[in-house]
Amino acid sequence: MDREDITQEKMQAVFQKIDTNGDGVITPTEYYRFLMQHGDFHMEANQGQDFLGADYNGLNEIDFPEFERAVSRWYRNKDSNDPDVRLVESIFRRF
Repeated sequence: MDREDITQEKMQAVFQKIDTNGDGVITPTEYYRFLMQHGDFHMEANQGQDFLGADYNGLNEIDFPEFERAVSRWYRNKDSNDPDVRLVESIFRRF
């Protein structure tokens, strides 16, 4: 997947898919429910580090600017083995 594949519209669509109640933020519950429905996610193995890595302001929710920042981090670190980077990549590959 190339940088060109991730448009603003695609980011917005993925964000809205995760934000099931439409309040403009992704809560840990929404986030982990989405991951469990779309892949081989196991909460015990992950221990919440991926969510905390994207929650830059520490409010225990991810707003759209934080989501964009996490996606941008993936762009910059596309070849790394960072679990947060791999998670973002796997989400966008599904949509």
